[in-house]
Amino acid sequence: MPLRSFARPTLPRPLALLLGALVAAAPVRAQQADPRFPMTDGPVYAATRSGTTLYIGGAFGWVGANTGGFVPIDSLSAVPRTWPRVDGNVLAMAPDGAGGWYIGGAFT
Repeated sequence: MPLRSFARPTLPRPLALLLGALVAAAPVRAQQADPRFPMTDGPVYAATRSGTTLYIGGAFGWVGANTGGFVPIDSLSAVPRTWPRVDGNVLAMAPDGAGGWYIGGAFT
């Protein structure tokens, strides 16, 4: 049986250049959601804009203020009060007796 020499497989030049560019590319950061933008309680599957109005469709029941996991609401105006944003789930809360709250849960 004769000896065969096998050529080392190579990538086509355009593909090799593309892969090299991807490896050398600078890392990117994820976009941050604007906390002032309203949120939904379920996924949004479609969105379109007409002028200054944004129309959305999806599997959600309401659209409201993006307040985070814990925020006091004014009982007369139903407007959220200024409060540090709680990013996550609050599982327990208790008043501190001085106008503030102790909260516990899975949040940052």
